Amino acid sequence: MANKNEIEQFLREFKHCIQIHVIDERQDGSNEATLAILGITPKQRLEEIKALNYKNYFRGPTPDHRNPSDNIWEFGKRVKGREIYIKLKVYTSTSGSKYGKCLSFHIADSPISYKFT
Repeated sequence: MANKNEIEQFLREFKHCIQIHVIDERQDGSNEATLAILGITPKQRLEEIKALNYKNYFRGPTPDHRNPSDNIWEFGKRVKGREIYIKLKVYTSTSGSKYGKCLSFHIADSPISYKFT
């Protein structure tokens, strides 16, 4: 489990290099369906992600199974009355540029256990 400073450091880095790109790894369309259910746009999703802080922390960092040199961080928050699961990472491209990537933004499958609330 990360401490508050580590979480805030990750979020600062993520927000600095953010280029939101959602990959629906779940194969069930839940990321896009969540936007429709909540009635929000991708831009509004980005604003929700930018508003994350250490209190939204759930789990991480954990190695990305697709690229073990990258770490996954998991967060949650209530958006329009629904608990949303958010999975983020910062990755470095082959050119050396860093990008923030949102891998998941969907209604939580189960209650999220926040570590700092």
